[in-house]
Amino acid sequence: MFFSAVKMSAKLIMEKLKVQWVQFCSNTSLHGWKFCVLSPTKLGRIFWLTICFAALVTALSLLLAAWYIFQEMPVVTVAESTQHFIYNYPFPAVTICNYNKVSKQAAFTLGAKLASKTNISTEQAAESFKSLIHTLNHHHHNVDKEKANILEELLRLNNKTIDEVFLAISPSCSSLLKRCLWKGDERRCNKMFSQIKTANGYCCSFNYVQPKDKAKHYVTPKRTSSTGLQSALEVLIDSNQDDYFAAEIPSIGYRVLIHGTYNFPSADIDNIFCARRSNALIGVTPTTTVASSGLRRIPLDQRNCLFSDERHLTYFHIQNFHNCMVENKLKSIYRKCGCMPFYAPKIEAKVRLCTPMDASCVANHEDIVEKRDEAVQNLNCVEDCESTFYKASAYQGTLEARYTTRFNTYNATAIENFTVIRVYFEDLYQELYRREIIFTWYTILAYYGGIMGLFTGFSFISLVEIVYFFTIKLCASVRVKSVTLRQVQPQNNFKGQRNKTKMIKHINKY
Repeated sequence: MFFSAVKMSAKLIMEKLKVQWVQFCSNTSLHGWKFCVLSPTKLGRIFWLTICFAALVTALSLLLAAWYIFQEMPVVTVAESTQHFIYNYPFPAVTICNYNKVSKQAAFTLGAKLASKTNISTEQAAESFKSLIHTLNHHHHNVDKEKANILEELLRLNNKTIDEVFLAISPSCSSLLKRCLWKGDERRCNKMFSQIKTANGYCCSFNYVQPKDKAKHYVTPKRTSSTGLQSALEVLIDSNQDDYFAAEIPSIGYRVLIHGTYNFPSADIDNIFCARRSNALIGVTPTTTVASSGLRRIPLDQRNCLFSDERHLTYFHIQNFHNCMVENKLKSIYRKCGCMPFYAPKIEAKVRLCTPMDASCVANHEDIVEKRDEAVQNLNCVEDCESTFYKASAYQGTLEARYTTRFNTYNATAIENFTVIRVYFEDLYQELYRREIIFTWYTILAYYGGIMGLFTGFSFISLVEIVYFFTIKLCASVRVKSVTLRQVQPQNNFKGQRNKTKMIKHINKY
């Protein structure tokens, strides 16, 4: 009884489903489906059914392909504007590094002080300071072991660190920078520039937000709203070639680094070399990339970029790709060599500083981080969702003050020993890029709706039709048929009982 009822119900549903299919195809707004049931020939119905299913499969294939692309590359970078006003950009950090890493006068002064407690001569002590140049980036060749041993002996006997000695013998910013102008107004150089540690030794930096242990307070980067030399950073630098004692390259001059205000001035930043008695004009073109507000909702493994507040670094205020690479490089050196380079922004008291004898190990492991892709991938450093990049173009000429009144401001006497550097924005408007999600909910709706409408004529009304015919109307038809069957069945049972009674009476009669 039960199985026969189930079989009858299934048969009833299939029967009504066929009826609804015919009615749906006859009345739907989907393109071509009415010909699947209204075509007078069987061949015509098969033809239109094939066409409709082919269009549906093609549309679904395109939608799946689009979704796969979105999963693989959900973010695209587009040009937002080519007329972005430069006041929206911070002025770049300008870091000036002297080729001379050891001041001759400072070396002999400190050498005499440190050697007084030992049997080492002042000349030997001063010469040993030259080995400190090997603690800088990639200077690991031809280390004079005798000088390096003397330096370690002086440090041990006087309870000094390499950092303290390097600071004491480096050319000071006050001796290097003679006049400073910002937006045409003369300022005190010691208020504009700070002496900082870099992979190029101690340098003088402008508009750089220093790491956590060095910054006394948070500094807002400086900005400018105009272009050209009238709004430039202008610096008069004294070469002081008589004070040269240990230069990193065989020349007299300076290395100028143009970088982001939060980016540590490491060795891999682009350098501009300025020779003695030169007039250097450095034009800067910034390019900024911003991110749309919805980008944060995309998982990190899909968008492949980080916002500055999504991760915290040990040594730096601001997380960015450049600082992350510097920090991981320092940590890698510490793991492999057991020491930390002196230019590390933050060094704990228990950490040993690298000496000239560690230079080879330090340089080798710096190369590993820079050259091996798999090592870089393991550093967990991701590119920035929002960033500002500065491209610098340098124009240099010989410094000659006889035919201009410009240098009356500087009161320079021995002009052949000076260098002038001017850094400025080249154009009032720059390019702005935006990281955007390829598919938002409304672009997905428009794209999917367009594809389905083009191939099948699908619309929101079509969805309502499908729900109506194959749920509401189908259930209603099945229910009406079931009620009708239940009403007919008792009548059949009553007729059967009357026939049975008549047959029994007829048998008894005989």
